[in-house]
Amino acid sequence: MDGLPITAIAQGCAGGFILSVMNLVQDSKRPKVDRTTKDFLYCFLFIAWPVIGGFLVYIYAASGYKLDGLLAFTTGLTAPTTITSLMAKTTPDRLSGSVEQ
Repeated sequence: MDGLPITAIAQGCAGGFILSVMNLVQDSKRPKVDRTTKDFLYCFLFIAWPVIGGFLVYIYAASGYKLDGLLAFTTGLTAPTTITSLMAKTTPDRLSGSVEQ
């Protein structure tokens, strides 16, 4: 890695921010009774997804991948899916008692 890919990291953060805003907009379209409670966890995740998106771009760049532009943005935007997939592959399913083979 030739240096910190600041532009790509910023693009990943932007993708994560857009994800947070999209969730907020979708929630505002629901009836008030069905809306998500805007508690500490909600506020934390609103801020965390952009940071996680940028961090994923950094990890990819540190591993030798070249990410910029749309690819870095998409990486930030899909951060929750990426994290969920990684967790599902590395942790056993304790609820059902089975482990994915």
